[in-house]
Amino acid sequence: RLQEELLRKGKLNALNQFSSAIAHDLRNPLAVISNAVYILERKINDSEGDNPLVKPVRMIKEEIAKAIEMLSSMREKARIHDYEKHPVKLVKLLERKVRNVEASMSFDRITMTLDTENAGDPRNLTINGNPVQLERVFSNFFDNSIEAGANQVTINIAIENTGINEVKLAISDDGPGIPDDIVDRIFEPLVTTKHRGLGLGLPISKEIIEHHGGTIDLTSTGPQGTTFTINLPLMSNGKGNHHDAVVARDENL
Repeated sequence: RLQEELLRKGKLNALNQFSSAIAHDLRNPLAVISNAVYILERKINDSEGDNPLVKPVRMIKEEIAKAIEMLSSMREKARIHDYEKHPVKLVKLLERKVRNVEASMSFDRITMTLDTENAGDPRNLTINGNPVQLERVFSNFFDNSIEAGANQVTINIAIENTGINEVKLAISDDGPGIPDDIVDRIFEPLVTTKHRGLGLGLPISKEIIEHHGGTIDLTSTGPQGTTFTINLPLMSNGKGNHHDAVVARDENL
């Protein structure tokens, strides 16, 4: 098991470095192409009458923009350990993230609920982390659920204060579930069900959570939906308590 985990981490690190290098090298030729298309577009706009090149040039511009966005995403995903950590109010971060997702989607397309019944006092759910990295993790899960869903998808985030200096997040959806043939490899790089996906979202999410001293697991999946569980150490007196949480969890087994 340990050997498999080391192999996964080594593969992910190599892919991150490769992706970052490729993204860097491709940005320059894309910038040249983009400038050339801009000049061509100006020439077309200055011409009289209907020009048959208008539509193809517009399509080229759109595809260049998509390519640049993908390259930026690849470079960003390679930066896992480059952020400082500080106290993060987890409930506030999730509330803001849910609002942003709902604002960007049609309300008849997505339903999101944040269950804090077992969270206790939200002020006590502070972790030592980086909000940018944590939002990347939640974005990966929410995007996967939305893309996997058909016309409508429901996402529930249940927050629980375990009482052992640890917070537990259960992120569930009612999508079609994960295919059986990749369930055991879902956190491996390049494993994906998306037609245009890179298969790096979940492996990088796992790396980020582990970098925060936590764990992430696929709890269940099937035709009725999928649930991922994230455990993160809470702060106490300004210090992280990952060791205390692990000891307390072991004592409760």
